[in-house]
Amino acid sequence: MKSSSILLSSLRRLFFSFLILSTFLLSSCFHNYYKTTVKVTPSLSDLKAIQSANKNLILHNNDLLWNVSNVKIEDGFLSGTVYKIYPERYDFINNYRESHRYRRRENVDQSYIINEIHLYAKDQLTVRDSVKIPLEMIWKIEIFDKDKSSTDASLIISLLGIATLVTIVATTVFSPDFMF
Repeated sequence: MKSSSILLSSLRRLFFSFLILSTFLLSSCFHNYYKTTVKVTPSLSDLKAIQSANKNLILHNNDLLWNVSNVKIEDGFLSGTVYKIYPERYDFINNYRESHRYRRRENVDQSYIINEIHLYAKDQLTVRDSVKIPLEMIWKIEIFDKDKSSTDASLIISLLGIATLVTIVATTVFSPDFMF
């Protein structure tokens, strides 16, 4: 009778330890982070670097967003072909400052954020299939890149959490209280 209550107590302790640590691990492990470089009143060299950056260009004007491709900077203008950004992207683009984290899973892949440059234009633009913006209208650039140090730190902490979970489970299972 005594051994069965000890076994039940050990199993209960093992179950709750596993439940608590699993919840922690599943909610805060293996995150990917990005960093943003912001340039207010960008120089001509900053704007010319956009052409060679090989990243997606997102144009912000008032509350509207466009994806700009075939970017050319010449004669004091930035020009390119414009595509509408779909509403499912709006939430992520507008809320990216809350957490510099993006998902990279099978069902949700937001890794496109690390391949983007956001341009902010002042005054109202007329946009159809293409756009031609005077360079002085661009008041801010945000360049998104992977934050390798934060992503690596998340990986290390996640692995340490898993190692801790395995240690607790192994210690509980092989403790003298657990034996018959």
